[in-house]
Amino acid sequence: MHEIRWCELNKMDENEFWYIIDKYFYLGNDNDEIRIYLENKELSQIIDFKNILLEKMNVSYVFPLLEANFVISSYVSDDGFADFRAWLVSKGSQKFYEALKNPETIAIWLEKDDIEQIEVSEFRYVADEAFLEAGGSVEEFEERVIYLPDPNMIMDWPDNKEEYSMRFPNLVEKFWNQDLINEYHSE
Repeated sequence: MHEIRWCELNKMDENEFWYIIDKYFYLGNDNDEIRIYLENKELSQIIDFKNILLEKMNVSYVFPLLEANFVISSYVSDDGFADFRAWLVSKGSQKFYEALKNPETIAIWLEKDDIEQIEVSEFRYVADEAFLEAGGSVEEFEERVIYLPDPNMIMDWPDNKEEYSMRFPNLVEKFWNQDLINEYHSE
């Protein structure tokens, strides 16, 4: 008879991950609520949540999303792109996968006044905090989390607004901010 270990019975899968996102973030974008929810799960499930998040962030480490991040925010950095991808995950599976397939879809649902929401680095670390609050240790967390290396990315940056517009007409029309780009890139 095949032996099933306890931790395998309580494993969080991708469906539950997206359920949590839809319930707590898509509807209200509340990091505290999801942290409290995760604190009441098994430590292994908190690790599963973190590993699924990291896998989704890894899958979304693609150049078209990096370009979209630049058009929307007028600037990109490693941390900023990580925040952008985590924010995208926090919008739920439908928006995440649509944006992964075509970043132009972000222009449909993101309002210009909501750009500051993209900087949700707290979401990147909500499972870390929940794990510690639930009694886990930093050492155990680091041993069990699977940090994937960023995929290789070929970057073919457009030279100007017109070239960006050819790739992302809706994003450029809605979010392009030449003054902010000049300010960020003059430093």
